[in-house]
Amino acid sequence: RIGALLIFDEVQTGFGRTGAWFAAQKLGVTPDIMALAKALGGGLPLGAVVAPRELQEKWLTGTHGSTFGGNPVSCASGLATLEVIRDEDLITRAERLGELMVRELAPLRSHPRVREVRRIGAMVAVEFTDAKASKAVLKTALDADVLLITCGFHDQVVRFIPPLNISESDLRLGTRVVVEAVLGKPVATPA
Repeated sequence: RIGALLIFDEVQTGFGRTGAWFAAQKLGVTPDIMALAKALGGGLPLGAVVAPRELQEKWLTGTHGSTFGGNPVSCASGLATLEVIRDEDLITRAERLGELMVRELAPLRSHPRVREVRRIGAMVAVEFTDAKASKAVLKTALDADVLLITCGFHDQVVRFIPPLNISESDLRLGTRVVVEAVLGKPVATPA
């Protein structure tokens, strides 16, 4: 409408994490260009830029390239990864994992230091009132062998982006560690 290209960075959100192949689909949007990576390589370095041919033809030779582009091992890993996502229906599973995490984190919703628990697919975030709270949760989780990361403009958000093939028991364990860290007391294990 306004002559600008819509570019989606799907490096973290692509390949099922949002409960759709791409976040753009989840949002009902068709971008002009998508940047893809991370999950695409199945653990090996692999990225891609997706655009219609008419846009690609406007890129002059040498303006878009990659030092390690087309690595056959990474490309084979990428194809295998796409097959696993499809064959194991990991996109549907992402929705279930996200729902499970939000259920497990529900006791935090009323805590005064928690602003919000939110999700899209299997990408879940707990936003705290400040970075001090999120950093304390991060440390407690790490001490319990649960690896998390903070994000947000002020590092006040703890995010959960588990592998889509994680077991539900491991996921419950990780969320329980966070809930206990925030509440400061053990949480009963569901039967």
